[in-house]
Amino acid sequence: FAPAVPDALQHIQCSIISSDPFDPARADRLFRIILSDFVTLVFFEKLVERIAREAPAVSFELLPVDDSPDELLRRGDVDFLILPDMFTSSVHSSVPLFDEKLVCVGCPTKKQLPQQLT
Repeated sequence: FAPAVPDALQHIQCSIISSDPFDPARADRLFRIILSDFVTLVFFEKLVERIAREAPAVSFELLPVDDSPDELLRRGDVDFLILPDMFTSSVHSSVPLFDEKLVCVGCPTKKQLPQQLT
């Protein structure tokens, strides 16, 4: 019984993990991604144009931010999370994709802004 366990684990690992490099031009795959509307507008929209050229058979299902994105990723229900750091956990590895600076602009004659914004 015990000697069969390592063989079974090796078989599972070989079945799940592909050693073939990802070739975007030949890939025919649907990626499920959780991302916010903001990320869709400032990041993903530009990325889709490039992907359409370099990986024409790749498609995406974009999903809204959920209460448990890490759990969906853990279960394999989604492939990627593209979220601000505050919505991620240390359970999965991550890498910063971009930095964004948000500003507030207001009319100086409006009474709702009695002080100068800094």
